[in-house]
Amino acid sequence: MRPHLRLRFLAPALLSVAVAACGSDAVAPIAEPLPPLAAATWHTHAAEGQPLPALVAHHLEGGVLVQDFLDSAQLEVTADGRWERKLWMSRYRDQMYASAVPSLEVGTWSATDTAYVFVAEPSGRRFALASLTPGQVVPVPLRAVSEGYIAATLRTVPPEPSIVGSYRVTEVRGQPAPAPIYVFNDYPEDGRLKSIHFIVDSASVQLAGNGRYTHRIHFTEWEGPNGGAPERVRIRFVHTDHGSWSRDGTLVRFTSGWLQNHTFSGTTYDAQRMELLHGLSHGDPPVPVRYARD
Repeated sequence: MRPHLRLRFLAPALLSVAVAACGSDAVAPIAEPLPPLAAATWHTHAAEGQPLPALVAHHLEGGVLVQDFLDSAQLEVTADGRWERKLWMSRYRDQMYASAVPSLEVGTWSATDTAYVFVAEPSGRRFALASLTPGQVVPVPLRAVSEGYIAATLRTVPPEPSIVGSYRVTEVRGQPAPAPIYVFNDYPEDGRLKSIHFIVDSASVQLAGNGRYTHRIHFTEWEGPNGGAPERVRIRFVHTDHGSWSRDGTLVRFTSGWLQNHTFSGTTYDAQRMELLHGLSHGDPPVPVRYARD
């Protein structure tokens, strides 16, 4: 074989040996830590798979059910390696509001090559996040009670305002309250035709953080000439209902726990006003009734 041909065949073999030799002595690249976190405030939008307010803990005390509902929570991260976690919770005993349960935890964070490690002070409690980027949905273990943690979903934008609170009637069928909710003409009584007027004098809706509601309507039944205005009070009455409520965007649904198969719904506006469709009691034709936060 001619020398130059033999070199052409030997060259790939020598190259492969050289590569193999280098590979056996190569050092694995040094892992670089993740980039530093930017300062940001993260707001809780959901907890334990539920929209806020969310049930995050419960136990029995002397045979009484005690429930903790998370109203809101924030995780604040600073660029100098500090963090602060705030929780605002409400405690209910036997379905009744008992007390506020705020919680504060602070500590330091550091970046490793695989995660951001958060260490609480002085407890030393630790949790790690693979990433924390503005605009991202982040599941974070937030402490709820000494027995456990809350799995929360955080975003850098605040959640919609809570509608938990008390509301009072402002309008009935577009008229300022007190106003008629029903008027019946051609009502025969005492040998003549009359008009019967049901006037809503006042009404209120209380939405509790544990998903319960109380609805009260104070109304008066009046009579008057047929087709005319109310002139004489016949009866005064208070209708009370209670049950569970839920929210889906601007839609609010109510399911009575007192009147069988009684439901109604409405729309919430900027967590300050609601327009509900309901009657005086179960089976009544629903009409628009507006409420404003107390």
